[in-house]
Amino acid sequence: MCPPLVEPPKTGRTREHLSRPCLSRFLENEEAPVAHWPKTVSGYLFMIGLAIVVVPLLVWFFITLPSFVIWGIAGVALVAIALVIWRRRLDAAREQAWVGEFSFGDVVRRRKAAEELEPATP
Repeated sequence: MCPPLVEPPKTGRTREHLSRPCLSRFLENEEAPVAHWPKTVSGYLFMIGLAIVVVPLLVWFFITLPSFVIWGIAGVALVAIALVIWRRRLDAAREQAWVGEFSFGDVVRRRKAAEELEPATP
């Protein structure tokens, strides 16, 4: 076997490390919170002040709406919640149906096993 024409950089990363999807590496990072809460006193004061201003405006806005609009918003919210619950149950059922089925991991394991059985060529 001929050596490569260009030497790869010595970064310490392995092929397995590079072949993992980006999302799985993101989920392993515990420093990636979904919401950023304030960490200073001024941040907390700003958040409280914003709530003091926004909550009464929202209450006033919903009080001025006609009742059929409020019922419509409530209906849309209930339908959205029902769809989310239905979708999660559907995903869980699909995942359970795939347990023990064919996966690309099986192909990789079979190929590695076949490569180990082949005699090394000089």
